[in-house]
Amino acid sequence: MTATEALSPAGTLTQLQGVLCDDSANLALRFRALFSLKHLATNGDKGAVDAIAAAFSSDSGRHYIYSHLYPN
Repeated sequence: MTATEALSPAGTLTQLQGVLCDDSANLALRFRALFSLKHLATNGDKGAVDAIAAAFSSDSGRHYIYSHLYPN
């Protein structure tokens, strides 16, 4: 990814989605990515919704999302 892509909204979404979907990434980074995507989605960014949806393809991604959206 080039610096220009990383600074663009699409580049940011790609990076956040990559962290969220990376099963080997640090838990704190994955939650930060999830919260950042949630913030973008709340402000109308439909790409952020797609990025969060992509995390449902991994078992651990589903766990992180459910634990945030549906706390005990």
